[in-house]
This record gives sequence, C-alpha cells and structure tokens, in this order.
Amino acid sequence: MHDSWELIELGNYSAAIVQSEYEFLTAPSGLSLTNAAIAHLLAGELDLARHVCERKVNFDDGESCHTFLLMGVIDWLSGSHPRAIDRWVRAESASYTDAAGGFGPLGFQMFAAVALGDERMKDLIFTKLRKLITNAKGSNGWPIPAAKLLIGDMTEAAVLEVVEHSAAHSILKDRWRCQAYFYFAVMAANEGKQNHAKECFNESVSQPSRAILLECEYYLAALWAGWNR
Repeated sequence: MHDSWELIELGNYSAAIVQSEYEFLTAPSGLSLTNAAIAHLLAGELDLARHVCERKVNFDDGESCHTFLLMGVIDWLSGSHPRAIDRWVRAESASYTDAAGGFGPLGFQMFAAVALGDERMKDLIFTKLRKLITNAKGSNGWPIPAAKLLIGDMTEAAVLEVVEHSAAHSILKDRWRCQAYFYFAVMAANEGKQNHAKECFNESVSQPSRAILLECEYYLAALWAGWNR
C-alpha cells in the first residue's frame, strides 16, 4: 500500500487525497495535511487546496512558514494577487521558516513585485534581503545564495556551484535547482530578459525528481512556463 506522498509522486492525486485524510485521521500530523493540499493543488482543485491549508494553519497554530507560502501560491494561481502577497507577508512572522531564517517569504514577494511591476515593493524587499544576508553572518548555506542573487551579489553560475557542492544528495539537489532557476527567472524578468526568464522557469519545473513538487516555487514556475506536470 502506498502512502500519500508516494501516490502524489505516481500522479494519482485523487487516491493521494483519500490516503492523506486517512493518515490524518489515524495519526494526525501536519505532513498529512500538506500532502492533501498539494494533491488538491495538482488536481487543479484550488478552493479545496486552500481549505486544507487553512486546516493546517489551525492544526499547527499558524507556525509553519511553508503553509502560508503555499496558501499564497494558491491565491496567486486563483488570481487573488493582493491576498497572495498578504499571505507571503504573514509568512515572515511564522516560527518555522527556512534555514536562512525567512528567505522564502521575501523571495515570493520579490516575484510578486516583478510580476506586478511594483518598484516600491522591490525596494522594500531589497532592503529586507540585505538585512537577512547580514544576519546570516557570512553563511552561504542554502537559500542564502538565492537571496544574494536577488540583490545582485551573486551570479547564476555561482549559485549553481553552491547547489552542486552543498546539496547532500541528488533529490535535494533537484529541489534546490528548482528554487534556483525560479529566482533566475525572476531576475531575468526584472531585467526585461523574457526569453531567458521563460527558459529558467522551464528549467525550474524540469528537474528529474518528483520531490520538486514540495517546493512552492514549482507551481508559480509551472504557471509561467505553461506546464501542467
């Protein structure tokens, strides 16, 4: 019998939804709810995906940054851009964030600023990214290189070199590449390099491992690349 994540990897989203709900009933965990939300999202059931995320917020007392990032993605895909940005801002105050101490919310807000052409938001996020990097005290662990990329302190090649040499195994490498190429695309779009942006969005969603479905960046990259994986 497959668990809910294995069913997601197999592309059997309806079965994954049923299995994740069963897993939550028998052994309640945030992971089961996350899998259910991802399965609904991949099935194109945005309202149901949002509802499951709201259940997870209640379950973990709103402490998971990833849940707010995912809710923002769902809102963005639904066309509710202001609400998506509000979710990503809320994610900044969640207790459980990424290893950089909160790059994710800023990265998604930069995506929104570029997509909407909001120069004021770009300036604000740029300042916050500078502070994040300063607080990292010289660390170059992932996703600090992505933050450095967004403020122009690191090249695409240098970011990829970190991914190649720092990711502990191939699955993690694919997940980091998915994220890296997403932010390459954001930077390219900001610079008016639309062809390169499209190439990078395509590269983001083209990594071999299905584990990239765990990355919120995947879904926005898929939207812009015109993919339906």
